[in-house]
Amino acid sequence: MIVFEDVRILKNTHVTVMLAEILGAVIGKCVDIGIQYESFAPASWRSKHGLQKTGAKREELKQMSVDKVRELYNSDVTDDEADAILIGAAWYL
Repeated sequence: MIVFEDVRILKNTHVTVMLAEILGAVIGKCVDIGIQYESFAPASWRSKHGLQKTGAKREELKQMSVDKVRELYNSDVTDDEADAILIGAAWYL
């Protein structure tokens, strides 16, 4: 099982397209070799962990992820690592 975050529409169109292409390649490979996959919108995986906060800025959401991983797994990780851990864990919730 591969779990990933959906691509959001960003201000930088080039980055959005690039991320969508990468995600499409991953999905295509999963289909080719028979691996299941699931994607979560950012609001979806965050809400599964109780991390939704109306009006929160990106940096605040990132810190909330780091704090949640520290709480759940007693582990100090970067904000990107925390997001990845919580996206994967959302599949189990």
